Amino acid sequence: MRCRGCEYPLWNIAPGPCPECGRPFRPSERAFEPASVAFCCPACDQAYFGTSSKGHLVPDHFLCVGCGQALEMDSMVLRPASDRPEAQQVVDVPPCLRRDHGWFRRWFMTLFWALGMPGRLISGIPVDRSLPVALGFFLPLLLVVVVGGALPILLFVNGFVFNGLGAIGQSPGNLMVAIGWSVLSLLGYGVGLLLLVLLWALVAHLVLAVFGLARHGLPRSVAAMMFASAPFVVAAAPCVGIYAGGLILPFWCFVLGVLSLRSAQEVGTGAAIGANAAFALLLGAALFAWIWILVRVF
Repeated sequence: MRCRGCEYPLWNIAPGPCPECGRPFRPSERAFEPASVAFCCPACDQAYFGTSSKGHLVPDHFLCVGCGQALEMDSMVLRPASDRPEAQQVVDVPPCLRRDHGWFRRWFMTLFWALGMPGRLISGIPVDRSLPVALGFFLPLLLVVVVGGALPILLFVNGFVFNGLGAIGQSPGNLMVAIGWSVLSLLGYGVGLLLLVLLWALVAHLVLAVFGLARHGLPRSVAAMMFASAPFVVAAAPCVGIYAGGLILPFWCFVLGVLSLRSAQEVGTGAAIGANAAFALLLGAALFAWIWILVRVF
């Protein structure tokens, strides 16, 4: 069990502020494998084991059988079981931080967490590590989306535009031009998605900062929005994903953005909704202006 602010180990320490960064912690905020963690009386060190589905004590208030002192779970010292690794005791550790799985398993498990519970995911990552960890998830996601969703379409379209696929034997240079334009288009698509997420995080963070609600720096908000972009994976379906995903991605990402930003910056739901809505309105205004310009010009 480690501090969610700095990853300082919290075993054998009475609940309260983290000795390293001062962030408060309580056993009730964590989930454990049942009967795997010892809750110890701070006076006599009598050990008790949690039997609830979250590994918590039932009941959580009682008299110690060793010294008779009144105890509550959030005042007790936690000690790990010596016969199993920490990853098999603390069950709310985000998969991206677990080292008992391979890279592919960690990435796919992180994807599932991000698609359904990004708040729980980001809250389990230390603040100073959130951006590097989020980049390790988001950049492979971009690669999957670009290669799976956009590459087949671009090769097909550019191949016909430059007549490369139909005349390879007569004009192989046309095929090279088609491939070159496809590569440039893919790079533009990937960079465009990255800039979109960065702008999303910047606008949302600025809204919170203006009202004095941002408890952590901009990198934390960027990490939150990178995890909230997990639905981009829908666009990775060859040929159809990039179109079908457009019907559900904005709403899905908005909901996940609210949940993720709320936990990342430790703000209320209303503040998280407002920050995300500000970006949605800005993006809508930009699209409207672009369409208006196209109509006026053409």
